Amino acid sequence: VAVQAGIPLKIAAKVDRADVEYFATVVRPLLDHPLVEFLGEVDDRQKGELLGQALALLFPVDWPEPFGLALVEAFACGTPV
Repeated sequence: VAVQAGIPLKIAAKVDRADVEYFATVVRPLLDHPLVEFLGEVDDRQKGELLGQALALLFPVDWPEPFGLALVEAFACGTPV
């Protein structure tokens, strides 16, 4: 979505140990674009800065998210979801 719109995309996410091989072979190649930056896991300070500066938060969750804390954090920073 961001690439098609010409908007830089920053992805902050933890890659669990069990998913490292899948990430390297399947996901990482999809991130090979000048507008896409994978940051890895970020701390709370970095998360606040990223959300506060973001145009929007894309939240493509593919598992049961019991509360959606990232959504609340984005709203608290004034970032559209």
